[in-house]
Amino acid sequence: MVRKLQHLGRSDSGQAAIETAVSLLVILPMLVWVLQMCMFCYTIAAFQYATRQGAEYTMTHGTDAIGCQGPGSGANSQGCDSTAAATKSVVTGLVKSATGQSITGSQVVVSWTNGTNKPGDPVTVSVTSFMYKPMYKVPWMTGFFPQPYINAQATGNVLF
Repeated sequence: MVRKLQHLGRSDSGQAAIETAVSLLVILPMLVWVLQMCMFCYTIAAFQYATRQGAEYTMTHGTDAIGCQGPGSGANSQGCDSTAAATKSVVTGLVKSATGQSITGSQVVVSWTNGTNKPGDPVTVSVTSFMYKPMYKVPWMTGFFPQPYINAQATGNVLF
């Protein structure tokens, strides 16, 4: 009878629930942080891909192409788009569709090293100063995942 009275105050029935709750407090934030890092790395890769595609688009739209991009005049008497608006549209569209992140045309910089877009001349497409926006906004995790800036760049030679 005395033994039964001693065990009344010490029950192990809630121990597993408490251990699970404590361990989830540690594991879930770590899981969210890992997902954030994966999305950040994916976003960097998507930005690099978008700038490569923008450079490729600009390389194939030199002075000898219809709808040429860059300085100079085109062979088709339409003139070239010196603002490279179509190239910027390609880059911003790819970034938006791949990551859901929105960039502006002013963050996409298209430059021609020699100042012309003739075949063989190098062209550089870059995205500058884009502040990454996390996929999951968890207020108490902002100290663990600051908002970094993403810069991406691609260079190629104008083909035609």
